[in-house]
Amino acid sequence: MNIGERVKHLREERGWSQKELAQKMKINNSVLNRIENNKRVLTDSEIIILAKLFQISTDDLLGLEPKQRIKEENKLYDITINKEELHLLKDYLDFIRYKKKN
Repeated sequence: MNIGERVKHLREERGWSQKELAQKMKINNSVLNRIENNKRVLTDSEIIILAKLFQISTDDLLGLEPKQRIKEENKLYDITINKEELHLLKDYLDFIRYKKKN
């Protein structure tokens, strides 16, 4: 899903029309239409405004890897890791569990 599709999806999830979201963003409705159709790139400030309006992180808005929760000794750490790092971490944990059994 590209950024325009994500904006449209988040807008529709909240039941907002393009006009309503455009007003909240303080931009013209036609500008929002172009954003949702990927004919216009979001500015940095628009990304921040949208993240605040949708109450999500800018990473989530941009479609970056979701935060993974890692539990260590009853403590939760919020970290962002990519898929390759996640696979390496799982392999490492499997190895540690195997070593503890043997």
